[in-house]
Amino acid sequence: MRNDPFKPMNDAACRNEIMSSIGRQLETVYSPTVSAPLPERMTTLLQRLSSSSAATTARKPDGAA
Repeated sequence: MRNDPFKPMNDAACRNEIMSSIGRQLETVYSPTVSAPLPERMTTLLQRLSSSSAATTARKPDGAA
């Protein structure tokens, strides 16, 4: 936060303050959602995806993207 709210800010400082404010507001809104546990079905799907991706990566020849 600024010390003097009546002092004009330059563009960069203004953008930084706006971005910080938006970030704090988003954190307040989404914090409960982000900290909630994933449903078991979603966890299972993510584990399957991860193991499938790891198996695919392991089968690629060297240098392949």
